[in-house]
Amino acid sequence: MTFALDEPPDGGIITFEMPVRPVSVQSSREARKAMVDTVSKFVEPCAFLLTGELEIRIEWTLHERERYEGVHSPDIDNILKPLLDAISGPRGILVNDCQVQSVRCHWIDWTISDQKLAFEIRYLDDEWIGKADLLWVEYERKLCMPLNTNLPAKIQLDMINCWDTMLSGSRKMEALAGSYEAGRRLLPLQRPFHRARLREFSKTTYDVLRDELKQLTSSS
Repeated sequence: MTFALDEPPDGGIITFEMPVRPVSVQSSREARKAMVDTVSKFVEPCAFLLTGELEIRIEWTLHERERYEGVHSPDIDNILKPLLDAISGPRGILVNDCQVQSVRCHWIDWTISDQKLAFEIRYLDDEWIGKADLLWVEYERKLCMPLNTNLPAKIQLDMINCWDTMLSGSRKMEALAGSYEAGRRLLPLQRPFHRARLREFSKTTYDVLRDELKQLTSSS
């Protein structure tokens, strides 16, 4: 069973559920990897990544006997990090869990032994990017911007040059004013991500990509 969408639905809310037993952040590496792979496989068919700030709500359904009479059911606070990791990255539905401004997790009981997880993700409608041919372009201070390389070369070149102007202008304004907030006004609406938060994504540098695109556009 998978969860596939071509783009986020209007209204800024995505909901989905899956029959998964969550694991604790303190579980073995093998157990965490198995659970992360299961959840990632479920959301991987989504053709987009949410790129802005998010609110996430998670509902865990299980038999109350496991909570009160067992010792192996993980604590609520310990299941969050593995679940957020599972829906982040190239196979996920968000770029990185640094986007999560608010998270709420609770459990409810039912009368069967199976377990399930239900997710609700709230986002701004226009803060997303397609996964197809996604490349992260690195600028100074290891800040990266997302680019779909299936766009025409001229449009790609214009976009990365525009981002360079905005990012360098923001840095200069911050230095002059001595304030991050002053420089923030010149940043793109799409927030840049630090390279360290994009380990599993394809990346290149602005200089390398600019030279490649210049060559393509000059020969066409």
